[in-house]
Amino acid sequence: MSYHFEQISKIQKSMKEIAYEAIKSAIIKGELSPGERLVETALANQMGISRGPIREAFRQLETEGLIYTHPYRSTVVNELDNEEVAMILIPVRKILENYVFTHAKDKLGEEDFETLDALLLEMEKYCTSDDLDGVALTDFKIHHFVMEKCLSPGMLSLWNTISGRIFARIMCQAIRHDSFMRDLKYHRRYVDMLKYFTKHDDPELIKDYLDQHIT
Repeated sequence: MSYHFEQISKIQKSMKEIAYEAIKSAIIKGELSPGERLVETALANQMGISRGPIREAFRQLETEGLIYTHPYRSTVVNELDNEEVAMILIPVRKILENYVFTHAKDKLGEEDFETLDALLLEMEKYCTSDDLDGVALTDFKIHHFVMEKCLSPGMLSLWNTISGRIFARIMCQAIRHDSFMRDLKYHRRYVDMLKYFTKHDDPELIKDYLDQHIT
């Protein structure tokens, strides 16, 4: 009996993760717009799963600030508030990125940069074909890979709670211009800076770089 219960738990967890990733991706890509109402039944039918995993996914997405459930009312996609971006998301991201650059020499090795270089090549492919989804995916992969390598579990948890809103904003910005080559240039510079800081200590350069590129 306990084995059967464990199997059910694993299946439920898997369905929850599928629902979570699908809804989060749709929000980040702009397929679900800020203020749009999310209906458990409709999403469950669309994904071919029960409402339970959708409800669990909602809880995680609300923790990350991507959706909001009005008491006794509906669940909607959260709007990105300019004040929240300026006062919380950007400063917190700068703190985490500063930690990454400061500790790059202890955390990142040759194999890690081989992975990052491969991701840059992947991003270049998507940029040249103006594939917004592909650019966004590799953008997220690059930063998440670096954060996983460099941050403590507690700081990584903090990153995970804000990364969805950060990349939703990035996607909104990307939609507004015709070419994604600027994003590729930024990420090449980002990886080059990481390589530089594996060999040099320069807190002022880190600050100048972050102030210039994270706005």
